Parts: sequence; C-alpha cells; structure tokens
Amino acid sequence: MEIRLLGPVEVVVEEHAVSIPGSGERELLAILALSAGRVVAVPTFVDSLWGEDLPANPGNALQVRVSKLRRALNALGISGSVVVTRPPGYLLDLQPRQVDALGFAGLVGEARAAADGDPSDAADRYRHALSHWRGAALAEFAETRWAGPEAARLAELQLAAREELIDLEMAAGRHTDVLGELETLTDAHPLRERLHGRLMLALYRAGRQADALAVYQRARGLLDAELGLEPSAELRGLQKAILDQRPDLRGPDRITPARPARPPGHRLPPRLTSFLGRDDDAERVGALLENHRLVTVTGPGGVGKTSLAVEVARAAADGFSDGVGFVRLAGVAEEGQVPLAVLSALDVRDVPTATAEDQVLGHLRDREVLLVLDNCEHLADSCAVLAEHLLESCPRLRLLATSREPLAARGEVQASLDPFPVPSSDADHSDLETSTAVRLFVERAQNALPDFRLVEQNAAAVAEICRRLDGIPLALELAAARVAALPVTELAGRMQDRFALLTTGPRTAEMRQRTLRSTVDWSYQLLSEPERMLLRRLSVFRGAWTLAAVQAVAGGEGLDPRAVVDILARLVNRSLVVVDRDSGPRYHLLETIREYARERLDEAAESDIVGRAHVRYLTALAQQAERELRGDGQARWLPRLAMERDDIESALAWCNAHAASDPDAGLRLVGALGWYWYFASRPDGGGKVAAMLESAPGGSPSARAHALQALAVTGRPGACIVHAAPECATAAAESRALFAQLGDDFRAALSATLLAVEDIGRDDPDQALGLLADADQEFQRTENDWCSALVQFVHMELHAAAGEMADATLRGDRALAVFRALGDQWGVSAIQFHLGLALHRAGQLDEALSMYEGRWAADGR
Repeated sequence: MEIRLLGPVEVVVEEHAVSIPGSGERELLAILALSAGRVVAVPTFVDSLWGEDLPANPGNALQVRVSKLRRALNALGISGSVVVTRPPGYLLDLQPRQVDALGFAGLVGEARAAADGDPSDAADRYRHALSHWRGAALAEFAETRWAGPEAARLAELQLAAREELIDLEMAAGRHTDVLGELETLTDAHPLRERLHGRLMLALYRAGRQADALAVYQRARGLLDAELGLEPSAELRGLQKAILDQRPDLRGPDRITPARPARPPGHRLPPRLTSFLGRDDDAERVGALLENHRLVTVTGPGGVGKTSLAVEVARAAADGFSDGVGFVRLAGVAEEGQVPLAVLSALDVRDVPTATAEDQVLGHLRDREVLLVLDNCEHLADSCAVLAEHLLESCPRLRLLATSREPLAARGEVQASLDPFPVPSSDADHSDLETSTAVRLFVERAQNALPDFRLVEQNAAAVAEICRRLDGIPLALELAAARVAALPVTELAGRMQDRFALLTTGPRTAEMRQRTLRSTVDWSYQLLSEPERMLLRRLSVFRGAWTLAAVQAVAGGEGLDPRAVVDILARLVNRSLVVVDRDSGPRYHLLETIREYARERLDEAAESDIVGRAHVRYLTALAQQAERELRGDGQARWLPRLAMERDDIESALAWCNAHAASDPDAGLRLVGALGWYWYFASRPDGGGKVAAMLESAPGGSPSARAHALQALAVTGRPGACIVHAAPECATAAAESRALFAQLGDDFRAALSATLLAVEDIGRDDPDQALGLLADADQEFQRTENDWCSALVQFVHMELHAAAGEMADATLRGDRALAVFRALGDQWGVSAIQFHLGLALHRAGQLDEALSMYEGRWAADGR
C-alpha cells in the first residue's frame, strides 16, 4: 500500500492507483499521511478540518469521518485497521516511505548526504526522489488553512532538489542535458537569480555565448521591472566572465554515470511454479536477444509469453550491468501512460516539468539495461513509438516485449510462441508420459490433488483434455485446478462447456488470466468491429480454410469482401488465427478461440446467415470438383476435398437442421458430393445422401434429381460403379425421369448409364443396351469422353457377364484407351481389374495376367 500526495491524492493497491471517494475522507487521509507512523492529536484534526467553522460536536464529527475513511479503505481491499485509534488522537500505521511526500523528503536527505562522496549515486537518488511528483502537492486542498504551508514547504524542497541535481549534472559535464530543465525552471521562477546563472553557464558551456548573455539581459530586465533591483554581484560577475571567456568557466569532460547503487526497476517476478516445456523456446529467444535489440514474443493469450520472457530475462540478467527492468502493462489503460509505467518500473516517477518519455530517455541513455515490456497488445502503437525512441537514444539498451501481436517497430524481430503440441488420438501411455501438455496438466493437477497420477484408467481423458484445450498452458492449468472436484473423465466430458468450467485461476493473477473466458475476452475487446465480425464468422469453419473460402463465406452482410484478406492478416498478427503455411497456405482457429467466436456469432444473430454462406461455398466447390473428378482431376480434387472433410460434415449438419426451411441446400450439397464420396471410397457416402433425401422430402425437382443421382453412385455395394443394387436402380430411374422433365439431357443420360448397370448378369440385356446407346449418343453430342468411356465400361461388363469375351475385350480396350488419354488412373485401373477378372473366369489366363500386371503398374504409379 502507498499513499500519494504529490499530485492528486491516490492510494496504490497492488500496483493500481485508485482515488478514495469523498473529499472529506481524502483530506483526513492526507493529514494522517503527512504524519505517517505518528499520532495526530484530535485538536489538530479539528483545527485543520474545520478551523473557525466548527460542527456542533467536533469530536463526534471526527469519529464519523474516520469511520467513513475506514470503510472506504476496506472497499479497496485495505484493512481499515491501518487507521489506528491511539490517544490523544489517531495514527496512520504506515512507514514514512509508504507516503510519497515523506519518501521524497527522505530521499532528498540521502542524496545530499551522498553528494560529496558519490555524485553519481547522489544524482540517482535525486532523480528517484523527484520521480515521486505527479503534479502540485495537495492541490485539491489549496483553499484550506493547513495545506498551504505544507504544499509550499514541499514545493520549495522540490525546487531545491532540482537545482541541486542540475549542479551535479553540470559538474559531470552534462550541461546540454539540463538546458531544457533550466529553461523551464527559469520561466516558472523568473526572480530566482540562481537559476538564471545556471542557465547562463550551461549555455556558455554548450557553445552558445550569445544566448547566455541574452539570458542575463532578460533577467536584469525582470528584476528591474518587478523589484526595482539590479542583478546580484554573483550574476554580474558571471556575465563579465562569459564576456571575457575566462578559462575557468569551461565545463569538465562529460562523465558517463557509473553503475547505479541499485538496479533500475523492480526485480523480475519470482517463479512460483515450474518452467516446463519451454527450454528450446527460451534458448531460441535468448539467442535472438543476443543479436537483436528489440525482440517481441508473440502468441495467443495464455500461451506463456510472460513466463518465457521472465525466464529469458533472468538468464540474460548478468549481461546487463545496470540490471533488468520489468514493465507490467496489462493494467495500463491509455496509450499515453506507457512512459509513466516505464518510469514506475524503473523507480523513476514522473516530474511535471518534463515529459515522461524524456525522463525515460534521460534515465536510460547511458545505462546498460534489459527492459521487458510485458503485455503490449492493447498499447501497441505507443509501445512501438517508445521502443524506437529508446533504441535510437539509448545505445546500450535492449528490449524484450510480449504481445499478442507484433509492435511493428523498426528493428523488431518476432519470436512466435505456439501452444504445446498435443498427443494424437492414438498415442499410447508412454507417448503421453513424454507429452509436454500432459506433463503440465499432471503437475498442476498434483498441486490441487497431491495424489493425482497419470494411469491407464485416466490417460485417455487427460489426453482428450489436452487436445480440446489446444495445448494452451493457461487453459491446461485452469482445467487441472478442477481435478480436486471433478474426476478427469468427467472433466473431459464437459469440455464443450469450457468457458463456464474453467474459472478457477489464482486470485493473485491478472483479472484477464483468472478464467479462460476473460483471457479470450481481453483479445476480443482489442479488436475493431470489422475484426470482431470476421473472427466470429470464422467460427463456422470446423477445419482449415483458404483465402477464397473466407472471402466467400465471411464477406458481405456488412463486411466488404475486398477487405477480408487484410482483416484476416490482422487477426493473424493478433495471434487469433493460425497460419498453416505448408498447405497452401490455409488458416484455422484453435478450438478454444472457435468456441468463443461461435458464442459471439450466436449473440450477433448471424449463425444462420454465415451457416448458409458456408454451405453455398462448399456446394460450389463440390460442384466444380464433381465435373473434374470425371477426368484427370482426381489427383487434385480428392486430397483437396479431403482437407474440407470437417467442414463438409459441419455443413451437412447445418443442412439437416434446416431441411424443413431450406431443403434444397442439403440436396444440392450431397448431390455435388456423390462422385467425391465414390472415388474417395467413402462407404458412408450413400447413407449420407439417403439421410438427406429422407430429411428433405420437399426439395425442388432439380435438387432432388442431383441428390438421387448421387445416391445411384454412392450406394453401390463394394464401392464399385458396375455392381448392381436395387436401391441404386430406383434412385437412377427417379433421377433420370426428373432430369428428363427438366430438359437436362446430359444428366438424364448419366442416370441412364447408371440404370443400365442393373441389367449386368441378367438374361435379357436389351433394355440396358438401349439405354447405353441413347446415353452414348448424348455424350458424343456433348463431347464428354469420360462418360462415353463409362458407357463402354458398362458394355464390357454386360458382355462379360453374358460370356461374350470378344465383345467385352473390345469394349474394355476402347474404354481403356479413353481413360488413358484423359489421364484418369481410376478408369485405367478399374478396366484392367474388371476385364482381367472376366478373362480369368473365362480361362484366358495369359490375357488376364497381362491385365492384372497393367493394373498393378497403374496402382504403383
């Protein structure tokens, strides 16, 4: 606890300055604070507070005011017992150094005592003393009788301390450094001859003789106008010495300050828990810090940036002769307060006659210091500006920053910190024991439940928790704290409610680190509205996405699609979106961020709008893939759509949930995915199409026709297009009729080809042959060689089933030639396998072997 009187009256609690409500309570606190540790008698209080205007019962009125002050302190988390009743009055039970006015006076006394023996140490003490000032002392009580003398005494001591510090600086040859301060002081105290003399001497030593003489003339005019006096003999003598350019006026050589008696800033925060799993990261960041003067550790909230920076700074501390300063910025609300926070961390508080930044620069200019700026993300602009100025002015300074986004300052080197790798779903027990995420969870769980161990019975649940929480250290620690109340199996099953569940962070942690929600809230609140809009819309993606996808899905409805890429880049910089650079690139959200953004999407009533856009995008993508899969596009599109698997499943779920209101959405999606599911050998594809047809009976003829055709493809037994199945025949016939009604001759012909498969092995294939002839005519007309080759494939199977091996071989060779020309490996492999099998059954073993060998060679490619 600290009481501040040198400026607005404030109480500092846990590094946060707050004002006591009620002017009467503040006045009483100020009177007590000026005598901290000593009893103030009741009559003194009465005289100071009320003077001649006494209340009816002064003693009772004082007791009431003391009670109000105690309640106000209690409300701030400070025990009201700090105000002690002790005859003949009251006492504030604090050390004098806990009151800035008393601490200031004590430090000035120490500085004066050290001035002769160690001028450098004395100068540091003066600076430290003057840093206590934030404004005029006791200004809000200026009209009271007691405050005037106290304020005047403190102001005079401040001015004397500034003058004495200037003398020390000039004696060290730093005359140019004090010019600004001297000019400010002479303007504020124009009748103080000593200041004019110091300014004249500093200007002369800076090579500005004319300016020094002009100061004398100005001082002479002021003294005459205000007091009718001539300048003192001392000032006149200095003027003459400057005119004569006397050698003894020449200043001493500049002395670089020696290492201060105490290192700047507070010591690094002590480590209260183990530093687990970050040794390689610490080594990497430490190496960067050796070679670069500004290193920023970036990463998502809760990933351990502060912890890493503290350990890196601790390891590097011996290399900085003037120590390490640690600046906590999480509680700083305004950009302009960043330099003040640095001053506070360096034990150099603001003085009203120079900007906080100038004081920081002056303090660090000649020092070898490592300065850690922690939690810069909400003050990135101000931190970037200050960092550049510090690097330009302080050659021996190095900066280590932590932020959820880069500072974007010149000379900055970024060190991205990722969450811990999580164990795979098939990891065995030995793998889990070596997993950093699991080890962290187990160790923190043992803090809550000392008997906790990783055993076979709970290993799967622990691994699931680590995966669901993305390996984020803070999230794992919050989850581990719940082990005392919930078995890990129960905990793992409740991860969908992670934000309601993980709320038990240390009471001493920053508010934004006490719960999982507050950690993500902190990042979200720093975003602009377009950034928030995009982030919440990104939650619709279950897997990774491309730039084209995010523009199509998230753009529009208040968000300019042309701006999406730029906004996405900003979310990447803010550590909210992860870049998968090895795959395109693609982008994804950590599951924790996605769940949070999903809640925000629901709150914004955008879930249906974005869900529908998501389905439209995937449908269009699948439709493009469907056309190219029937050709040489399988090598490109099968892995491409496999990467969209999670999003396809999510889109299907949305379509099933909206089947009554928008049946076509789901029917079009499954209709476009039929050939993909077939070529990808997805046995569940037919079930998905059938389920969608059942849940959306009211779809349009076009959407139903495409879905039925997809069912005729995906429902084949053994995932073979030429295997007959009654349900496939029904779907093919229905789709053929619908396409014919719609005038879509190509699609009708494709359904007819699929329907013809049903006659393979039957005694009378004439109907099938007629269907194939009509279909092939349409394919020839539309120049669709792939579908023509499919017709030949079905012909081959019909002839082979009838024992007509010459015709089967002829048809197979035709299909094989087309598939080879198209570069379709599926078609080549399918023909060689099926024709080889037919030849084998017909006893033509040499021909069959040739086909099998060709199939093996094709599969090998």
